[in-house]
Amino acid sequence: MFIISSAMELPQVTLIESCRSSKEMIEKLDSIFKLKSDFNKMLLLDKFHQLNIECKETVVQYISKVENLADQVKDAGEIISDATVITEILGTLPLRYKKLLTRVAIC
Repeated sequence: MFIISSAMELPQVTLIESCRSSKEMIEKLDSIFKLKSDFNKMLLLDKFHQLNIECKETVVQYISKVENLADQVKDAGEIISDATVITEILGTLPLRYKKLLTRVAIC
């Protein structure tokens, strides 16, 4: 128990101070950080689906932003397909890019 708690910062130690064994400490920490991990996935997915190209942003910059966020979602352990990323990009482009959408659909 000492080894586990000595490797932690004070705010983290307060989370496990009522635990009576090292096993209990690990289980409690695991449940807390698993919850945070699931919450993080939800936040990342929500952010991914709320993306829109900004006025001063180029299409290349926007595509890069979408791909980076998709990579963060994948790194968090969530599966996100290439088709989902492409759909997100094409579905959020401004009207002036609708010709591009038509060309992609024809190919």
